[in-house]
Amino acid sequence: MRHGVSETDKTKQADDGMTALGRALRISFKLLVLAMIASLFFFLYRSLFVVESKEVGLLFRFGRVVTKDGKAALGEGPHFAWPYPVDRQVRVPAVSQTITVDDLWYGKDDTAKAILIPGKDGYILTGDNNVLHSKWTLGDRIADPLSFTLQFSDDATRERTIKALLRNAIANVSASVPVDILYSDRESYRQGVRDALVRNLTAIKAGIEVEQLTFEWAAPR
Repeated sequence: MRHGVSETDKTKQADDGMTALGRALRISFKLLVLAMIASLFFFLYRSLFVVESKEVGLLFRFGRVVTKDGKAALGEGPHFAWPYPVDRQVRVPAVSQTITVDDLWYGKDDTAKAILIPGKDGYILTGDNNVLHSKWTLGDRIADPLSFTLQFSDDATRERTIKALLRNAIANVSASVPVDILYSDRESYRQGVRDALVRNLTAIKAGIEVEQLTFEWAAPR
């Protein structure tokens, strides 16, 4: 007597197989949906950036600045950007910053000595070949965030460049004025250095505004 699988059993096995396949497909679909939702949230998280208070934001798309209402600067709050390399976000400080030039003063390790040591003591030469020591403190702010960002790659470059421009202004103005005038008309000397620094900053399109410039000076020891 031959025993075989009845048509009913075959149909039942086929139904069970289809049910299992359907269940697997539904689970796979749910996992796919969850993965897509997670990817969407991750994309949104990576695409949002926040400009804090006392900051200004800039957005570059394929290397070109994105403007809104004719303005490049983005204000405080959240902003959308496509992930890099499509978009690049830059945040610059919107507060005053201070830079000090003190390498035209006495050397830090030679204050007890009563002679000028070239190479260790800093100094400037006046228009009548006299020597003068000075310290300068500059207060500035970023007036044009776009020009600033295009000119300076980081804070270290910014500080190094501005110090060099300030030293250049000090040297040029000092070399054109006799020492007696520096002593007697301190404000005109300071204003002359400030004007020369502004010209230097404008020439390189630094996007920086000079807010305050002060100095102290001393005769050679």
